[in-house]
Amino acid sequence: MKTFNLFTSLVVLGFALSSCDPIEPIPDPSACIELSGSQSTPLVLTNHNADPNDADYCVTGDFNIRADVVVEPGVTILMKNGAKIEVQTGGSFKSVGTETEKITIRGEELLEKGQWEYIRFRTNDTDNRLEYTNITGGGSDPTYDANVFIAYDGYAKIDHCYVGFSQSNGIKCENQDSNLGGIANTDISFCDLYPISIDARHLPNIESTNTGTGNTYDKIDVEGSQLTNPFTWKKSPFLPYHINGTLAFTNAVTVQPGTSIFMAGGANIQISSSGSFNCVGTASEKIRIMGDNMINGSWEYIRFFDSSSTQNRFEHCIISYGGGDNTWEGMITLVYSSYCRIGNSEIKGSARYGVQNLNDQATFVDDGNNTWSDNTLGRLGN
Repeated sequence: MKTFNLFTSLVVLGFALSSCDPIEPIPDPSACIELSGSQSTPLVLTNHNADPNDADYCVTGDFNIRADVVVEPGVTILMKNGAKIEVQTGGSFKSVGTETEKITIRGEELLEKGQWEYIRFRTNDTDNRLEYTNITGGGSDPTYDANVFIAYDGYAKIDHCYVGFSQSNGIKCENQDSNLGGIANTDISFCDLYPISIDARHLPNIESTNTGTGNTYDKIDVEGSQLTNPFTWKKSPFLPYHINGTLAFTNAVTVQPGTSIFMAGGANIQISSSGSFNCVGTASEKIRIMGDNMINGSWEYIRFFDSSSTQNRFEHCIISYGGGDNTWEGMITLVYSSYCRIGNSEIKGSARYGVQNLNDQATFVDDGNNTWSDNTLGRLGN
């Protein structure tokens, strides 16, 4: 009886197999899962490849995120040539690794720039976070010109990341309406333009802990803007600041010791009646405000316009190569009832006066131990 049952079972099984479609092969669990098109439902990207050299996911073309996407620690995302990630309305992109399990987003070839376009944040969602994430090999788009691009209606916070090998900028905010949660503890290196490009409004969100090297311009590029809130301008030991345009301060600004600021041609700083500008360095950590070129008049001025605050002070500073404006003739100019004091500082290379005290209402205090040199029209003018 047992023999009959076994034989019958084998016959039935053989008939069933012969009458069915061929069995599909089991997918390779180590294969790269493609991400493309529109993602309108929440998605968690998991680390399913044991070998970190094997990509867990591949982005092809446009990957439009319109839901919450979370990348888990250890995941590797391969960006195919020309690929881009768009974080759009209704979506968020949270890429948070750990110190021991970093997330990698890279091009197909290591150490090659411009293979893919960008990650662009177009949604103001605080879940847009890049932490312990290495992002390399993008920046090929001429409009959204960075590995990581924060649009005018977007938000992102970046911490403990490596961003490098961009064909343009490393990280860029589109304009003053971009919402930058902060950049800290991040190395931005080997980019064809600037490591960081921001509007002046974002200066309070740049921490002192960022590093970078090998960029065409190893500076933080800052577009001129009006800043209405008080803030502390943090020093950046590895990446000095580069100012384009006009910085207008309408509240209290304090510059940390050791801060270096390069001024582009035509750049200037304006402090209004409600603002103040406090630059107090130390003998070992001087504050430097200088021109891009070591040429007299390569930038314009620092102008106090009816700012009578006693916080307007330069101590242990080097201010050089300004005075390039025809109307305001001092590298530092005091207008109306402004107040400013300078001590233990070096004022040099003005194309006009070192300091212009424009009228009798203004108060300039020389605290001594200052060095005045190569100021074309002299130390002090009226």
